[in-house]
Amino acid sequence: MRKIYKPQKFLRIVFTLFCAAFMSSAYAQLSGTYTIDNTAATSGTNFATWLAFRNSITTNGVSGAVTVNVMTDNTETAQINFGAITGTSSTNKVTINGNNKFLSVGVSDAVILLSGADYFTFDKVVVRNTSTSQYVQGYRLFNGSDYNTISNGIIEFTSLTVATTAGGAYVAFSSSATSMTATSSTGHGNFCTISGNLMRTTNTNSPGPAYGITCTGNSSTYSYTEQNNTISGNTIQNFYFMAIYMFYTNGNQVLNNDISRANSSI
Repeated sequence: MRKIYKPQKFLRIVFTLFCAAFMSSAYAQLSGTYTIDNTAATSGTNFATWLAFRNSITTNGVSGAVTVNVMTDNTETAQINFGAITGTSSTNKVTINGNNKFLSVGVSDAVILLSGADYFTFDKVVVRNTSTSQYVQGYRLFNGSDYNTISNGIIEFTSLTVATTAGGAYVAFSSSATSMTATSSTGHGNFCTISGNLMRTTNTNSPGPAYGITCTGNSSTYSYTEQNNTISGNTIQNFYFMAIYMFYTNGNQVLNNDISRANSSI
């Protein structure tokens, strides 16, 4: 027998099905190619801001490899923090092609924080920290952020004037926002590559951050567990205290980096 619905009940069914379809689409796992373009709204395969992309991938995870093409310069109001992302793997990698567009944030920490994120690649991203804080950073990795690559980009500080040995870094493997040399019993990151980047300050006679790059390891297992991180082909144009600092590390490679202090008068 054919079932006949009353109009009100029929409308409720249609509305329920529509909501279910919308929610399924809104919370679908990411896979394929996307853009970050602030000339268009966040919709479909575009994100108007880095933060919108971060929120989506954090909430939804991935079901395949993800490529993000950055189409515009972006100034954000908060740090971009990537934690552990559901579904990432050696085949389901997240690749962000920066296309030499800048991501500008003024924060007393890292512009991009990897806090347990694995299999991310940031290529040709211009990371700009505009904060005057002594703790400015470009990238910071901790909490087991493994198999990540930061390559062919620019990391720059535009407003740093503080000269201190207890300050920031362009790239830090550290669990602390205020100590670039903090170690951990869990380890900050293994099998990561930092290569081909330009690291600099842009304001006149800046003393530079305390460190260029810091890489600290697992204080409990470093003697028998390799990190296998690679730091190669980077140009570090300015720093105040140490260009590359390593402690509790094993198996890392530091190769063919160009280190100078041309921008500093101190």
